[in-house]
Amino acid sequence: MKKMIAVIAVLILVLALAVVTTGCAGQETVEIRERFFLTHVLNIRANMESYEGRRIQYEGFFLTADDGRHFVVRYTDDCCGSESKAAVFDRPVIGFEIYLGRTIAPEHGSWVEIEGQLRRQRFDSGEEELYVWAISLQTLSEQGEGFVSQ
Repeated sequence: MKKMIAVIAVLILVLALAVVTTGCAGQETVEIRERFFLTHVLNIRANMESYEGRRIQYEGFFLTADDGRHFVVRYTDDCCGSESKAAVFDRPVIGFEIYLGRTIAPEHGSWVEIEGQLRRQRFDSGEEELYVWAISLQTLSEQGEGFVSQ
């Protein structure tokens, strides 16, 4: 039991250190780094109230679904809440839907860095999900880890 508590404490500490927050126009920006990408996204989804309205910055593949919706995601194994997006693409992914506003969409499959504001959308079914309202979206020449897992 003590080992389990110690492991949980270490994981919480690692998560706290891995999510870097910096001041940006009076708001905290959540920067999701390479390490623990999947864990961070799942934490944000599980704690929508704590993250709604905050700025977020992360890298991933820019994908456009057949219905025209845009996402910045990374590929993952078939786990951890990726099921809803797995139906949209040929492989399970983890990340967020993106609303571009006036931002120009890059080429499908491009590796990008997104910065935006986390907002909540409510569906007729009663479900809620966070999406990113894009402030900045840039195509990067160097790609990070395209596949993430626990």
